[in-house]
Amino acid sequence: MSEQPNTRFADAPGQLSEDEFVERFGGIYEHSPWIAAETWRSGLDARHDTVDGLAQAMARTLDQASDAQKTALINSHPDLAGRAAVRGELTRASTAEQTSAGIDQCSPDEFARFQQLNAAYKARFGFTFIMAVKGSNRFAILNAFEERLENDPSEEFDTAIREIHKIALFRLLDIAGAPDDADESNEVGGVVRRDRNPFLQWIDLAQPRLGSSVVFATDDFFADKARLIAPQEPVWREGEYDANGKWMDGWESRRKRTEGHDYAIIKLGVPGVLRGFDIDTRFFTGNYPPEAAIDGCVCAETIPPPDTVWDSIVDRIGLVGDSHHYVAADADNNDIEYTHVRLHIYPDGGVARLRVYGEIRPDWSQIGNSELIDLAALTNGGKALICNDEHFGSMRNLNAPGNAVNMGDGWETARRREPGNDWVILALGHPGFIRTIHIDTSHFKGNFPDHVVIQAVRTTASYPPDLAIQSIDWPQLLPSVKLSADRLHEFVSEVDDIGPVSHIRINIFPDGGLARVRLFGVLARDSSDS
Repeated sequence: MSEQPNTRFADAPGQLSEDEFVERFGGIYEHSPWIAAETWRSGLDARHDTVDGLAQAMARTLDQASDAQKTALINSHPDLAGRAAVRGELTRASTAEQTSAGIDQCSPDEFARFQQLNAAYKARFGFTFIMAVKGSNRFAILNAFEERLENDPSEEFDTAIREIHKIALFRLLDIAGAPDDADESNEVGGVVRRDRNPFLQWIDLAQPRLGSSVVFATDDFFADKARLIAPQEPVWREGEYDANGKWMDGWESRRKRTEGHDYAIIKLGVPGVLRGFDIDTRFFTGNYPPEAAIDGCVCAETIPPPDTVWDSIVDRIGLVGDSHHYVAADADNNDIEYTHVRLHIYPDGGVARLRVYGEIRPDWSQIGNSELIDLAALTNGGKALICNDEHFGSMRNLNAPGNAVNMGDGWETARRREPGNDWVILALGHPGFIRTIHIDTSHFKGNFPDHVVIQAVRTTASYPPDLAIQSIDWPQLLPSVKLSADRLHEFVSEVDDIGPVSHIRINIFPDGGLARVRLFGVLARDSSDS
């Protein structure tokens, strides 16, 4: 995955002794090193040298345990915003996870609500409420708490185990992506800044290939405002200057000598519901803005007029230089499809990139019942969720508009040197019946996959690591078909009729690159679509 390109462990788990393995992985399941020990004893090989491989093996160990063992594991987890958190008695992993969701920033009323819900939940179910909170926020957690209180006890027990599997996968990713002694989160200006992007399950609505553009900036004397949403990662060019000063890859205003502050307005090519942002100050060190805020509006004009009403999406927060700042959108605006986003910087300075993560919600009532559309298309709300490898090219290119311009504009994995195959999971913009599949290997000549298999399912699950585990057993939508170099492949008769699907898993054998994937089908109608 792009923010964590290496999903393999630095030290192969299969090469560790039992004691070494338990020491390293015994904390993956809260206070339950027996799961690591049993997993090691079941036998480890090269399949378990990757995060997803080891996660599946440890999940199987827990799934085969008795209900008594599972209940003990559930109750070994701390209450969210509970007494253990207040007393500082959480494990390091639990502390980081609760902090990442802003639970440590609860107001007195929110804290009291957590206590009430913890008590009500235990009274109803007899065990601790479990939720994989990393990358979430306290508002969403409280909502989930209240909703799950209505569940059937057996259903809730199974939900708790699934959430524990999610937590375990997060922790395995941490081990694979960072040294044991790394401090992976620290608080900056009221938000938690992390090295990994918690919003990658959403679409970057500000990307230019969706038609987005920076339409206004109060000042971009040092660096062109258009660079703020450039799709490429920012770079540093040592010793390069232009007529106004040091060349910087981003948007940079001059030093402000008057009252006020600078801001830039981005018009989204496709309106969307906002979920989160990355305010990226990479390479801006002595010239980054100390603070920033974000608001949004709905407007038909290219540049919103002065009397436009703007909604606050991110309150004023502190920034540091040369860093990502991942911050969630205000939950109060989750049903508004915004057309414009405005980034305020206080008072001036430079930002390398602004990524605007959210979801596209097409008006499905305008699509005919028999109309064939690309259900996976980015412009139809489709999105790449998770893959096992994207060493050379991003999985998010697979459903992008238009044709790939080169190999770098597709999805390409590293050369596989061990058994198995590479894979990627995409969510369709809307559940549907798939009729035709296009698999495009344009530009991939010596590195296209030998063959491909596509699995699919209709599911309400949305958490990417959860889907990665579940997808192993999904039914086949497209049985094994051979691929050729640098061409568009169309499959019609080969596509199996497995009913409506919402997610697909593309398996390429053994590795390689794809330029684009299109899944043409008709909508599976729900009452909410009419």
